Amino acid sequence: MTLPVRLMPDAEELLIAYLAESFPDATVVAELYMGFEDDLPLLRVSRIGGAQVRPLVLDGPRLDIDCYAGSRVGASTLAREVAAMMPAAKGREFAGGLVTSVAEEVGPAWRPEFNPQIWHFGLTVVLTVRPTT
Repeated sequence: MTLPVRLMPDAEELLIAYLAESFPDATVVAELYMGFEDDLPLLRVSRIGGAQVRPLVLDGPRLDIDCYAGSRVGASTLAREVAAMMPAAKGREFAGGLVTSVAEEVGPAWRPEFNPQIWHFGLTVVLTVRPTT
């Protein structure tokens, strides 16, 4: 007997869509690129783990959100604003997935950065998502 394959939504794509809508003045990406310091403020979303909560039904992605700005205060403020906006993602649908829960795992904190043109804060969230199709 073969079980049907159910592809979970791309959690990075989903969160990028939510953050781009919530922060229209920020650049939101999955990967940094040469010269990104010219596009500040910038948010980078990276899935760093998590697993399906109930196979074929729910996914529990763990995501890092890196917040870059031209000053320490700017990066800190951006990270705290992102943290404040994350609970509002619950019940929203993006990129073929519905967010059913949001939990902050690691709150906004300074992260070392070796590029002297930028400051870097970040946070880690855990979502529960399900496919909408």
